Amino acid sequence: MMCYIDLFHVSASVDETAEAPLHVAHDASGETWFVYDSQKCSNLLFGDTFSSHTLLPHEDNGRGTLVFAFSNLAVQELGQFVLRFRTFDLSSGPLTAGNIVQAQCYSDVFTMYSGKKCPPLAKSTALTDLVAKYDLRVRPRPTERPSKRENEAAKKRHRSNDVDDESDSEDE
Repeated sequence: MMCYIDLFHVSASVDETAEAPLHVAHDASGETWFVYDSQKCSNLLFGDTFSSHTLLPHEDNGRGTLVFAFSNLAVQELGQFVLRFRTFDLSSGPLTAGNIVQAQCYSDVFTMYSGKKCPPLAKSTALTDLVAKYDLRVRPRPTERPSKRENEAAKKRHRSNDVDDESDSEDE
């Protein structure tokens, strides 16, 4: 299973000339916000917008829970937004228009603040604590990371090459 995220600006009023809203969302104060397809702005997301599932054991009933962790995701603009989460089962056969999206849901409305206006962060939720317990916060590396010994040897070779290049240029 994979999950993909889309980002949408939200509007506080219904636009009668626009298309029908995709979703009606509410913020913490109960205010209603409308999500339109034309307000999709996933290009403002920075980080991984895809995540594969992890099965976490459920401590109360022994059954597992699928979790999609997006540990390095950021929004690059201020304002009010909603995330749309869509899950895909890539093992269910060839992808066609009818079987691509297995499920979807929307987040609550959230606000991106400037650094000076950001309110204090709330205490972590039980779900956040559970995800942290199973070390899901990993940072993917685009290339293999060499061991410290290999890295130090490469630095020494690089320094000795620089010294040889300087002495060659002085000889000319």
